[in-house]
Amino acid sequence: MAAIFANIRQQQVNDTNPNGRQCQYDILHISTNAIGTKIANTRDDKAIRIWKLVASGPTDCVLIPSGHAEPVKRISWLPTSDNRFASVGGDGYLKLWTSAGTLEREIRVSTERTENKFRLVDYSVDGSYLSLTNEDTLVILDVNDGYKKVHEMQFSDAISEVKWSNDPHTLLVGLVNGCINFLQLKENLEVVYTLSGPRSAVNCIAIDPKGRFICAGNEDGIVFFYNTADLQNSKTITKVDESITSLDIIKDGNYVAVGYEKDCNIHIYECGTLEKIHEIKDPSCKVLKLPLFKWLPTVNGYIYTSNQNRSMNVARKA
Repeated sequence: MAAIFANIRQQQVNDTNPNGRQCQYDILHISTNAIGTKIANTRDDKAIRIWKLVASGPTDCVLIPSGHAEPVKRISWLPTSDNRFASVGGDGYLKLWTSAGTLEREIRVSTERTENKFRLVDYSVDGSYLSLTNEDTLVILDVNDGYKKVHEMQFSDAISEVKWSNDPHTLLVGLVNGCINFLQLKENLEVVYTLSGPRSAVNCIAIDPKGRFICAGNEDGIVFFYNTADLQNSKTITKVDESITSLDIIKDGNYVAVGYEKDCNIHIYECGTLEKIHEIKDPSCKVLKLPLFKWLPTVNGYIYTSNQNRSMNVARKA
């Protein structure tokens, strides 16, 4: 076992409804701010929940009961702040929040489509831009210009994943047809390269913090590694024949965590050798669920879901 997983202390986050009972709605998204002092989840009940993460564990839960028309599939923390984030949820609104649950701003975002149902939201690595997705349409907002819409692009198929690169002017857009489009953001927004992988949806994209490689997890259960130098596929993880539900690379770039849809647990691999060095076991994964995993920025632990995606847990070195 790698040293990082020795003496790990597990804690289930106390996640309750307004009536004080343990929440049983499915978790859709888990996240942490840039410095690891706040963690959050979203659930099928449309709520967003945020905790402080202190030495003794998660505390002081803040509940945002119903932020959008539909459950929130993703929030994105502003990289230049430790207590602000953005959310979308099946409607035409972008909402900007503080971690105290205060709604600072609500922005109506329009596209050329007749119906706007934004589901994915992501800040660029430096917080200068914000991307929104609406089925097959990508919208870019300029954060420094009051979140003004500056670009809109429609794709040939539905968008399944968006990931900003380490360069704040480049983002990757994964499609349900298996392609990953590399977009360059300058005066115009243009596709500069397309990776054509297998004919299954790109569920997850993760980028090595050191910039050496890109990982993509697909519906057919394969994790592809692409070298950033030439964008050639250098290796794959094919050990589990289940759809990839979560993909995250630790801050030092040494390990990648892979979540699988069912009949399995969360596996952690050494990026160089692809040796499996750790497994987060959860007997409840025998049913069809979407286990989620996120490394903490401090490189001393992680958060993940268990209990058929009804519980969120924090794991840190004791």
